[in-house]
Amino acid sequence: MLPVLPVLPVAEACFVAVVPQAWGVGGTLVDFARHPLATVARAGAPAFYDHLMSYFAGEGHRVADMIPVSDFASAVVLAAAGSAWAIVPSSTAIEPALVRLMPMRAEGARWQVGLTRVPSAPGLLALAFWQAAAEVVMKERPDSSDGPQS
Repeated sequence: MLPVLPVLPVAEACFVAVVPQAWGVGGTLVDFARHPLATVARAGAPAFYDHLMSYFAGEGHRVADMIPVSDFASAVVLAAAGSAWAIVPSSTAIEPALVRLMPMRAEGARWQVGLTRVPSAPGLLALAFWQAAAEVVMKERPDSSDGPQS
């Protein structure tokens, strides 16, 4: 039996569709899927890629063509150039001058970002970091009841 790891939820993230401005306003994933999709290759971000493929399969989305890239910034550049649309995590830094950003809010398109540590008693430095992170989370979400699970 695997040990249970202590987890501290810190933030929520989601997929963001990055669409060329030249494509105009509006559109859905079904509309975009007719065009090439630029996203990071599985080798570069296996958890992200698997989550995205699982989300697409669960929603019944089919993409005409995928352009694998080495990093999320490259996917955004291809969208800005009008060569493809992209899907990146919401934590990706994007200058929206040449693209339109569409955060995907469906349940399967979101995930928790957090800290985890080994289940044994942490050292003093790790414990201090864990407690400092928990305080920051509680200040940002005072109504949060999902503090550190240690």
